[in-house]
Amino acid sequence: MASETVRRLRWNSLGCDSAAFHAALFAVEPGQSQAFRIAPHNHDFFEMLYVMTGTGQHMVTAGAEACRDTPLMSGDLLFLRPDDCHSIYVPSGGRLHWMNIAFPQPAWEGFRQAAGLTEGDWDSARMPPAANLIGRDEKSACRVAFEDALGAFQRWRITGDGSAPSRLHLCRFLSEVAPFLTETSAQHEDMTVPLEPPWLRRTCLAFASSPAYIAEGLPRLTALSGVTYTHLARSLKSATGRTPTQYVNDQRLARAALLLTTSPLTIIDIAGECGFAQLSYFYRQFQHRFGLPPHAYRQAARRSVAPHSTVSG
Repeated sequence: MASETVRRLRWNSLGCDSAAFHAALFAVEPGQSQAFRIAPHNHDFFEMLYVMTGTGQHMVTAGAEACRDTPLMSGDLLFLRPDDCHSIYVPSGGRLHWMNIAFPQPAWEGFRQAAGLTEGDWDSARMPPAANLIGRDEKSACRVAFEDALGAFQRWRITGDGSAPSRLHLCRFLSEVAPFLTETSAQHEDMTVPLEPPWLRRTCLAFASSPAYIAEGLPRLTALSGVTYTHLARSLKSATGRTPTQYVNDQRLARAALLLTTSPLTIIDIAGECGFAQLSYFYRQFQHRFGLPPHAYRQAARRSVAPHSTVSG
């Protein structure tokens, strides 16, 4: 990418001065006899990109050294910043459908500050945020948000039906979509989910997003990976410093802590729900991870809301 001429796109050249954002749908169909390629480019505005179906390849370069070259697939959500140089490639006979929402820097800055998003996690991070949405509900919600924004823009742009999409409409779109990127990071704050290799990242995200998978444990993690246990263990250790057993326990304990503070389930039921066959082992692991036994952890969470005392008489 570095050897090619990089075209710079500018917001004022998109021809939508009265609209708060620009929206487009891209569809590459299998009938094409030649490969499809969007050449390397950057811009002076921000973009959100969501892949609905198909596969392709996406390369993004941020700064002089940071580079990410990953497959595109259904459920991929990408956030692209000004000066992030990127390109898309679909081989001959391939299919890729995606939606793109672009918006100017001042609009993003206003939203970021109002939403309390840390600049270092978004604007100045080494690489732009990205996520692959695994669950059906997540995919549906994200797609609906993009489709609503795309529909509003195209109705105004093509038919003149209604006023130009406003800043309020953009804020609604961003408030619906941005959490998918921030929650992916928050969900794994105790374990680095690798960007590479892509198969390992997808395996970790799929496993951690499903309570049923977490309860099944190591056999399910191995099955999701599609590789041998030895290869999985070597790759996971290299990428995160954790063995598969440690990774599974991390996810089980995180879910147990969530259930202790958000459900009335008994501790023994929570242990079973999270895949711990032995209650004593669950207690030891939980104490080691959180510094409190499960019952004390639950009590501390309840006391944090308001003090409680028993009044006689």
